[in-house]
Amino acid sequence: MDVRLYAVRIPDRCLETGEGLERLRPCVSEVRWARMVRFRRWSDKWRCLAAELLVRHVLRVSYGMGGEAVPWSQNEYGKPQLAGMDVSFNLSHAGNWVVAAFGSQDVGVDVEQIGEYDEAVARRFFSREDQEALFACEGEARRHRFFELWTGKESYIKAVGRGLSMPLDSFSLHVFPETGPVVYRDESGICWHLRFYALEAGYKLALCARSDRLPDEVQFVGWDQLAGVPDAAEA
Repeated sequence: MDVRLYAVRIPDRCLETGEGLERLRPCVSEVRWARMVRFRRWSDKWRCLAAELLVRHVLRVSYGMGGEAVPWSQNEYGKPQLAGMDVSFNLSHAGNWVVAAFGSQDVGVDVEQIGEYDEAVARRFFSREDQEALFACEGEARRHRFFELWTGKESYIKAVGRGLSMPLDSFSLHVFPETGPVVYRDESGICWHLRFYALEAGYKLALCARSDRLPDEVQFVGWDQLAGVPDAAEA
């Protein structure tokens, strides 16, 4: 297994209050803390800190790194990268969940809460082929297909690392969960491997990587396993 996929669920009570946040300040970088304080909602603050805590946990447990601040930077498009390490990683969060993907080559991950389907958004951001696949579905199936398309395309964009410079409607993946892992060859000839994973009812999770050695399942990390995180009962 070359690519690894991790997820941690933030307890409901943590998303509703700031109690316990200050205790985490020594556990994250000053850059992350400064970013966190700019958020207004407690839920956004917790997700921001949990993202770095999850990365630090994985680096310590799976890659043998110490507890020092994560030495990450960003490329010109804002994609996070680990300075001086041959490990690619990517983050995403939605609702209670924070997910992180790691690999020796480029990886991208996207998680979304399944909300209301918006046809106007689909027509604006999806390619013609995407729209045909979407509108071939009816009712609840169309809503799920919308979020499958969205997470799949977002994970690819994040893996490529070009951010908003690559519009969602500039490519079509033609991939859906029932097909299993799918190979997508982009215009440069690079093969990207995409797979969807079960997380929790009400969520869609997609992973995209240059490596074809994708994990069979998500590795779930307990909230109390993250260094410095107070017990959910105390938060």
